[in-house]
Amino acid sequence: EAIWTECCANINELSLGFNQVEVNCFKIAGFYQVCNATLEDSDIDLSATILEAIGQSIGLGVDKAILYGRNSNKTQKMPLGVVSRLVQTSEPADYPATARPWQDLHVSNIISLAAGLTGAGLFKEIVLAAGAMKSDYARGPKVWIMNEKTHTKLIAETLVTTADGQFVSSATDTMPGPGGRIEELNFIPDNTIIAGYFDLYLLAERAGKKFAQSERVKFLE
Repeated sequence: EAIWTECCANINELSLGFNQVEVNCFKIAGFYQVCNATLEDSDIDLSATILEAIGQSIGLGVDKAILYGRNSNKTQKMPLGVVSRLVQTSEPADYPATARPWQDLHVSNIISLAAGLTGAGLFKEIVLAAGAMKSDYARGPKVWIMNEKTHTKLIAETLVTTADGQFVSSATDTMPGPGGRIEELNFIPDNTIIAGYFDLYLLAERAGKKFAQSERVKFLE
């Protein structure tokens, strides 16, 4: 925090701290093996379809890793996910000494709501639970991630009838109450919501996606 003083007084010196985080180098990839004759004889652009499928599979794998990725003692070659970090009950043995101090978050940031909550009572508890999120250094909005079934339940809980008889809901794209964008990922279990300021998630990308096809021996290696 900057320091107030007289207009003509000397400026006060501030302090600035840096934390060092080691970023590992992993990759996510896959391949399809297709006979050349099949590619040549297909009545659709099979090559483009296969490349699109690979791109979607990479995107799915990255989404899963950001939320549930397991990197215990660096034996699983993927990033550490948000949920995997929150359920930690002790500081990992390989936690960097130069990183920000490790905190036990499994009680404060994993919150269960009563199954019978509905309507305003449900969203009141969601608002209170959202207080566990900290927006320090965040530049983006809150993001609430859930599967389609859970999202549909939230929509149903906010349905109202307008004067002209139309049904409307305030939970279609944003979370009523605390605000923030709602995203659907269907590998998340029912009645589970993962929320936070996701622009604070550290993911260093050293190279973008690359797609190729080849007939060369040991191309995959």
